[in-house]
Amino acid sequence: MVKEDHEQYGQTYLLRKARTGELPKYWMVKESWTEQEKYILRAKVAIELFAANKFREALEVEPKFPEAWMAIIFGKAAKDPSRQADLFAEAEKHIGKNKRFLTAKAQWHYQREELQAALDLFHKVVSIRPNEDIFIYMGYAYAKMNKPMEAIQCFHTANNMDPRKWGEAQSWILNLVSQQPAWDERALAEAKELIYKDASTNGKLNPKLSDMRQANEPQTPAAQVK
Repeated sequence: MVKEDHEQYGQTYLLRKARTGELPKYWMVKESWTEQEKYILRAKVAIELFAANKFREALEVEPKFPEAWMAIIFGKAAKDPSRQADLFAEAEKHIGKNKRFLTAKAQWHYQREELQAALDLFHKVVSIRPNEDIFIYMGYAYAKMNKPMEAIQCFHTANNMDPRKWGEAQSWILNLVSQQPAWDERALAEAKELIYKDASTNGKLNPKLSDMRQANEPQTPAAQVK
């Protein structure tokens, strides 16, 4: 195997003929065709049960059936978050490393505003197979968590992976950048803070300096005391 690519067409390989003695002695894994036949027939039965909306029966035949799990979690248990959490835990025992399962669970956490849990799962998804839509979701989550630099990086990555994401990615990037203070605003805030600290330390604090500091801080009803 000269080169391996898991982004284009799902997976692509560039191969060459092996040289004499280059391959290890037991390089080929031989599988039992009878076992493979049993698996195919079992999968056929599970698919037929799934098509008949018998999702739990399908899982009894083939527990590693992501679509059947998703149909139960987001169908029958759609209005019961605690039941959904139990089903996710049950499904994880069988398909815990499946990309579709991880993506669905990450989006579920995101919709519930459980952003760190969503990000942890999104990172697992992109470690299996990078995807521009997942990076967009990660950008949303980082933006909500007030982590603009991480969000911008995710939007850049999505844009680089798929130029069709350019409009959405650039809109978010420009929006996040516009919310950051300019260099002169940061310098002025730092200068005011230094003046305030110096005056406080030397006992020379006066009402004007105090007012200057308060002007830089977000005001709450409790803080707005005359």
